[in-house]
Amino acid sequence: MSDAALEDDLDTPLPERRANRPITLTGRMEYAAARGLFAFFHLIGIDAASALAGGFTRFVGPLLGSVSKRADDNLRAVYPEWTSAERRRIIAKVWENLGRTTAEFAFLDKFDTREANGRVEIVGAEKIKSLADSGRPAIFVSGHFANWELMAITLHQAGVKTAVVYRAANNPL
Repeated sequence: MSDAALEDDLDTPLPERRANRPITLTGRMEYAAARGLFAFFHLIGIDAASALAGGFTRFVGPLLGSVSKRADDNLRAVYPEWTSAERRRIIAKVWENLGRTTAEFAFLDKFDTREANGRVEIVGAEKIKSLADSGRPAIFVSGHFANWELMAITLHQAGVKTAVVYRAANNPL
């Protein structure tokens, strides 16, 4: 969904780029890499992009020592009975999910959560429809689970007027 389409549905304009962050060479390089990667994902399509990015992060992610060690420490604290192999399996799946989600960002404007038997399964769709029909206010709280952008897309497509609170990315581009 484009910023213009989203802004049409809001009472307030979308925030401006982060003025408190300078645009650096590193930021420009990150931006160019992301645009290039997203263009490549569009060339190969969502299924291939998701599989490729998921496979890549499943392999590379566990090699990122401090992040994977923190995940292992947290899993060990919560599930002390799990073996090292079980924890590594979960950590690899988390990395794969993050890669797949990242690839899907390139296609967010293509998701239609109203499609029956589509890519997205909405559990409790009747409650969202009831809320949309009632016009009553509600607060939805989410986190970074699977593709966290889909909640706002789903609500918007169901006719629920939404506003999203988020922390802007570090890169102002």
